[in-house]
Amino acid sequence: MSSHPEADHRRRVMLRTAMGPAITEALADPSVIEVMVNPDGALRLDRLGEGRV
Repeated sequence: MSSHPEADHRRRVMLRTAMGPAITEALADPSVIEVMVNPDGALRLDRLGEGRV
């Protein structure tokens, strides 16, 4: 990120808004190591110890 904390904050807010609550929640989960969205819009998560769910 840049050396401008305000700009970094705005970028994070914009990404959370654009991604929606499901992806935002997945990215906040420390057990999620990968987030995938299929062409049909299905959300797939890869979690430590569980694999793809």
